[in-house]
Amino acid sequence: MLRVILLAALASSAAAARLTGKYEVERQEVSVTRFGKTSPIALYYPKDYASDSAAAYPVVAFSHGKPAGASDKEPMKVSFTELLEEIASHGVVVIAPQTCLAPKCAKAFFDQLAAIDACRQNKKLHPVLRKANFNATSLVGHGLGGQHTERSARKIRFHIKAAVALHSMPRIQWSKQAMVPTLYVSGTLDTEAPSLAIKKAYDANPQPGSRFANLKGAGHMEPSQFGDKRLNRYVAHYVRCLSIDDVVACKEMEAMCTTHKFASCTVKQNKIVTEMTSIQKVQKSCPICMAYFLVLMAVLFCCFFPSCTNERFYGK
Repeated sequence: MLRVILLAALASSAAAARLTGKYEVERQEVSVTRFGKTSPIALYYPKDYASDSAAAYPVVAFSHGKPAGASDKEPMKVSFTELLEEIASHGVVVIAPQTCLAPKCAKAFFDQLAAIDACRQNKKLHPVLRKANFNATSLVGHGLGGQHTERSARKIRFHIKAAVALHSMPRIQWSKQAMVPTLYVSGTLDTEAPSLAIKKAYDANPQPGSRFANLKGAGHMEPSQFGDKRLNRYVAHYVRCLSIDDVVACKEMEAMCTTHKFASCTVKQNKIVTEMTSIQKVQKSCPICMAYFLVLMAVLFCCFFPSCTNERFYGK
């Protein structure tokens, strides 16, 4: 018995040692029934939330991929617990629905948003939900779950502030419609979600504050238990920076590109995009046409205002 207690204590100590946030983390499953089907949702949250002075914690809804997270051999608890505990250790409530159990994962998009809705509407599911700030919600997904995260990021009624697409299979049309800044993470060794496609999704995203990080030597499962998990802490920093304007988290994000070796690491700066006037469009598409247009305007001006030819206009 004593040996079991010691092993449990050592496991808990090891888990706390690998987390970079200041909070110890607990995990608990709750069940939600929708459309006559009961589905499990895993909650990851600061262990001492009841006595913590923090007024409220931002929320992350996580969508796993397939097969990692969706199969009996690689359940979400095994594949992504370290990632989700890392996020929660920074003072975040993580809502992670188990989904994508069918051969196709078309409903993962609905499950991610439905999990937010279920936890927001029924805070009796777990006491920590009373300290969850659903007005500061972010989306995180891996692989196919990253694709569904991009799809969910087009919605505005869920108070979504940021999204993180980890090694996702992007859809450019969804990226173009993004309503929030998005962190796109890829790896040079990822053959399932090539970095070139992810970079195109980043380029298509119109939201300032979006980032693209292509990590050298990273494969598709980098954020999971099968990878080195080098950027997992920055997932937490990104969502805290954008959802609650956490100054410390924002500074950490500014330094991210200097912490590891990247093939590419960039951020989309704030830019004011305005619609070009008709004259600007002509100037851009046909400089010679614009020159003729200006000469014509000058001739017409002189015809209507003859004084433009006198010495006072031109000088001596």
